[in-house]
Amino acid sequence: MPMADTPFSLSVLVLLYLTLKRMTYINAILTGLVFGITALMKPVVLFFPLFLYCIRIVRGKKWRPALIHLVLILAIGEAIMLPWQIRNYKTFGSFVLVSNNGGYNMWMGNNENASGGVLPFSAYIPRDTLLWMKSLNEVERDQYSMQQAIKFIKSHPVQATTLAVKKIVHLYFKDSKCVTYGLHDSYEQVPAAVLMAMIVLTEGYYYSLGITFLISLFLLLKREKLSPRTCLIVGTILYFTLIYLPFIAEGRFHMPLIPLFAIVACIPKSYFDMKSAKAEIQ
Repeated sequence: MPMADTPFSLSVLVLLYLTLKRMTYINAILTGLVFGITALMKPVVLFFPLFLYCIRIVRGKKWRPALIHLVLILAIGEAIMLPWQIRNYKTFGSFVLVSNNGGYNMWMGNNENASGGVLPFSAYIPRDTLLWMKSLNEVERDQYSMQQAIKFIKSHPVQATTLAVKKIVHLYFKDSKCVTYGLHDSYEQVPAAVLMAMIVLTEGYYYSLGITFLISLFLLLKREKLSPRTCLIVGTILYFTLIYLPFIAEGRFHMPLIPLFAIVACIPKSYFDMKSAKAEIQ
């Protein structure tokens, strides 16, 4: 849901912060609590603890304590999600981890008319099929949609690969979706000049931030190589890119990365000065 984007982004930032802190049981408990709440907002974060586990190993070089913490994080996260899962089972008669739209989004992103972004159902589901699907419950519709998506991917591997590239473009090309979703149906009441100014300012900030981030990230990688910090930054970006490739993507989906872009972009220039770096080491 669009309204979940802001708290979801904050929760992801908290997860990254906790990962950089020392491994303790209190840290694992807090991480598990935040993970469970975040997963209820958006299930795309369900596999994120596995990535954080890898970062813990890179940091501490000790896989066993990191594995214990991972199990604790997943257990606490599951405890947070359990009431919602019980509700889903009572409602649909089937186990649903978090939501019932994974199959929908997968089929929307993998069909002959797919663009990589959001489509109306009528654009890729025949009318008769759409009417038949209305007789199914949410779980059955989602399962059927996933079956159709998998069938398309298997029979059209080249097109599916091309769509994956298009999804990356949809994900990062522009940031003005926040204006669209913020105004929703009331955009007609906003003067065209004001609307255009909002879009220009939004995109100007986004691209300025993006360019500054890329420069800072390049300099950071040049100085630190694959340190735990750079692995966390690059890995987080890869995670929130790859997780959408089987489904659909749009501009607002990159919102959890914006705080990370800003933090890296704000690293002071003096930090990248090699003379300063040598002085710090000495």
